[in-house]
Amino acid sequence: MSRIDFILLKVTLVLAVLSYSICGCTFIDFPTNVSSSAKDTVISVSITKWYNNHKGAISLTSDDSWGTDAQISARKFLQQNGMTMDYEVLTSEWELDMNSVNYFVDSLIPIGTGYYGHGHLHINHDALSYDADLADFKKCYEVMKSFGMIPVSYAYPGGFGYHIATQNALHDAGFLSGRMFEKLDFLDPYIVPGDQKEAKDWYTLPTLIMQSSEYNGCVVCVNNTAKLIPYLDECINENAWIILTYHALDNVNEYGFYFLSDFKNDVIAISQRDFWQSSMNRVTLYVQERAQAEAAVTWHRNEYNSVDTIKVNLDDNLPDSIYYQPLTLKFQIPSYWSNKKIDVIRDNNMVEQLIYYSNEAILSIVPAKTMYYLLLDKSK
Repeated sequence: MSRIDFILLKVTLVLAVLSYSICGCTFIDFPTNVSSSAKDTVISVSITKWYNNHKGAISLTSDDSWGTDAQISARKFLQQNGMTMDYEVLTSEWELDMNSVNYFVDSLIPIGTGYYGHGHLHINHDALSYDADLADFKKCYEVMKSFGMIPVSYAYPGGFGYHIATQNALHDAGFLSGRMFEKLDFLDPYIVPGDQKEAKDWYTLPTLIMQSSEYNGCVVCVNNTAKLIPYLDECINENAWIILTYHALDNVNEYGFYFLSDFKNDVIAISQRDFWQSSMNRVTLYVQERAQAEAAVTWHRNEYNSVDTIKVNLDDNLPDSIYYQPLTLKFQIPSYWSNKKIDVIRDNNMVEQLIYYSNEAILSIVPAKTMYYLLLDKSK
């Protein structure tokens, strides 16, 4: 090596050391499949079948009063197990007791209690004309809104939603789904199984009728927890959604009575399985949003080739005033982001702080046109 070459080598080494000292750089575990010159890299993302990546979904519905002693006991037991139930809203009767309505809206809905339309009048809609049905459905819809509710799901009184005209009237009134009460539903109660993205018919959703055999010996009803368990397991296997419908709990003199002890056993059996237990409203919205949604995740790199921001965009092109249910995304983060606090930013506000213990991220956000940003938390 000549003297000039030796001097140039020393100068190169000195400049490298000075550059390192000035920028304070540290070596980072970069993904090997990304070019060092890249500034933005699009990352593969999927929307999980069910919220929080659960394997199945289940809704518990009650076509009965929510104020009986047995129902209060049931609600407390559900809450202890992190679950909830939906209650029918028969608006002509609810209007007569606004104190109870206000209690339901102000105290029960905020803790997760669900609700669904059940008509303004408790009538056989299939016995009426389209116009008469539409008038009743619209009245129910508008009164629910006046209570401060967002009408989404409906259950036909007596299950009388067989006629196409009835179903069309429910759709035209603004409801997004209609639940039947058909005993033959026990043959196939699974909604959106497998890779299916939409319900076969949103206005004839099936249900399992939960009814003690001591009521009227119904052999096509689910009489107790032992008979329910095979349906729960198959629902998980099918990656599907299932709806259970109860009537009178512990009241042998009321239609369709079911033992409260069996109900509590049902709750335990459900809690032991990987279900997203939620209201018909939220599951309806999740499925419909997911079918329309488009998601994109981008890693943004700084001048040192380190990912400093992850940009997440999710939109379903549906009205946000109705479609408010968060969807769950699954995507990769850099390995050096794991085990660190990550701030989730929307509209310049931190909406959540997360820690992932691997390089797989699960993030639940509302599908809207607003961009979400994930940043490593810099606070001490």
